[in-house]
Amino acid sequence: MKRNIRYKPGKASAAMGMVGGIVFVVIGLTMVLPMTFGSGFLPVGLFGLLWTGLAAATVVVNALYLFGKRDHTGLFGRYEITDEEPDAPAPPGPAPTFRPDSPDHEHIAPSGLDPKARLEQLETLKEAGLLTPKEYEAKRQEITKDL
Repeated sequence: MKRNIRYKPGKASAAMGMVGGIVFVVIGLTMVLPMTFGSGFLPVGLFGLLWTGLAAATVVVNALYLFGKRDHTGLFGRYEITDEEPDAPAPPGPAPTFRPDSPDHEHIAPSGLDPKARLEQLETLKEAGLLTPKEYEAKRQEITKDL
């Protein structure tokens, strides 16, 4: 299924754009136009006209968004997104089961630590109360056997 989404600025965004545009129109009329046409060089004067014209267009566009009753997104600044629904995902397979009574612990990744680090880790687990003294002693012997 396709759907089109149109975005237009909200009222607050349009109001801020209009205020900013008014500020630039005032700057254009009071500073840019007198300076550029006062230079006597026509291309610089055209820059003043361009500045003030773009500022006025910004005010008009944002005023239409802010006060207009119609949707003006077709004329000014429309963002259109076409969205298609993806195909339905495949149903998930059976989840792997964890059995704590399993004699092999292949589901646990090897730590890759050297024997010293493994003994330190084992000591930390014992101090935290996560291992019984019997479990600690058995694992400690297993690690030292590999030395």
